[in-house]
Amino acid sequence: MKKILMLMIATFTFSSTNSYFSLYDLWRPYSPAKIIKEPRELIIKAVQYCENKSNKYALDLGAGAGHDTAFLLKNGWTVWANDEEKESIDFIISREDIKPYKNHLTLLQSSFLDLTWTTFPHFNLIYASFSLPFVGPKNFYNTWNKIVENLQTNGIFAGTFFGSDHDVFNWWINLGMTFLTKQECLNLFKNFNIEFFEEFHEKNDDNIMEHVFKVIARKK
Repeated sequence: MKKILMLMIATFTFSSTNSYFSLYDLWRPYSPAKIIKEPRELIIKAVQYCENKSNKYALDLGAGAGHDTAFLLKNGWTVWANDEEKESIDFIISREDIKPYKNHLTLLQSSFLDLTWTTFPHFNLIYASFSLPFVGPKNFYNTWNKIVENLQTNGIFAGTFFGSDHDVFNWWINLGMTFLTKQECLNLFKNFNIEFFEEFHEKNDDNIMEHVFKVIARKK
């Protein structure tokens, strides 16, 4: 059993926009070199669509090493940063560029399913980059409904979804993930005005198909 588990870890890969990391590199260690990484273009673009309000509340679902959380804090947001991994939460709070904003940061170590959604404010921005696809089909739509419920009217959702042709992961990983057709992705946003939609559907340098949707939408 141990050998099988090690083989799964060795062969598992994770897709970001341009690069792949082993399972070990994805979650740990959060090396100091990673702290200099710039925020993703999607969060920069999403903030530009947000209304200019004095109270700006954002939820970062699957915050990872905290690059996008740091960007939000530096730009005047109060942030609830969530990640299931304790190492991620510990790393975020240890970041020197985040420490000055700790009074505007709430860290939530939890799966999406175990978040206490009813205790949250209504957010101006909910951001989920490369995180929602890792919720299995059984719980995906329930999680999505919680996101919609906790987003205020005119609030912005920004996130990424994996398309039905995304072929990065091994089949046993796919069983616990959610992949959407383009229409299924668009159907999520019936109560939104879509501000930005981009589909990436190409084979990478390793001849593996990547199929990703990027969405920024405003709740009606």
